[in-house]
This record gives sequence, C-alpha cells and structure tokens, in this order.
Amino acid sequence: MSLDSLRDALAAWRAKGLRVVLVSGAFDLPQAGHARRVRDARRGGDRLVVAVKADALAARALGPGRPSSKAADRARVMAALRGVDVVTIVNEAELARLVSELGESGGAEDSDALDRERWLALRASGR
Repeated sequence: MSLDSLRDALAAWRAKGLRVVLVSGAFDLPQAGHARRVRDARRGGDRLVVAVKADALAARALGPGRPSSKAADRARVMAALRGVDVVTIVNEAELARLVSELGESGGAEDSDALDRERWLALRASGR
C-alpha cells in the first residue's frame, strides 16, 4: 500500500477509535520469529501495519550481501501472514514519519535487533 493510502486508512481507523500497531523490519529470510512477532503485535491493537524496510535501509541493518530478496518480495511474504492488515515498503524518513503519525494512539516496534538502539532513539525523539 502506498504511504498516502496508508495515511487515509490510519485516519479512518482512528476515527473509529481503533488502536493501530506498527511493526517494521527487513523481514529477510522468512522465519518463525517473524510470524511470532506479527502475532504478538496484533494482540496489542485492532489493526496491524507492517513496514518492510526498503532494500538500502535493510542492507544497512543486516550487513553485506543482505537482504537476500527484494523489498517487494519480502512485503508479499509479510502480507500473507494472518493478522496483517496493511504492508508498506519504507525508507528511513518514511519510517520515522509513520512512527510519528502513530503517536500515542498506537504502538511501534522494530524487528531488526542490530538497529534496535537507533529505533529506540527515533521513537524517543518523535521524528
């Protein structure tokens, strides 16, 4: 889903009083941990948005030779998981805006452990 369409969906969900949870990550090399993270995140809200990191951002988080598949393919895999309402592909600035837009009305979590400190700083800054 495009970010503009996602913003429209977020506004509609908020108008209904729904809690939106955002999970972001590279989601490279699908694994059971990704499915658990989606399941657990979904329990924290009424709608779940998965932000798949664009190839360049994923490469920074994962290191040389990664990601092993293109962002569009990783997004298709995540969209197939039960409980996922929307999947979007984001660069760093777009991810920061999504976190900011969700604000206190939702939750956000990054799945790339190597990027965790930066993610926490981003959330704390509200950028």
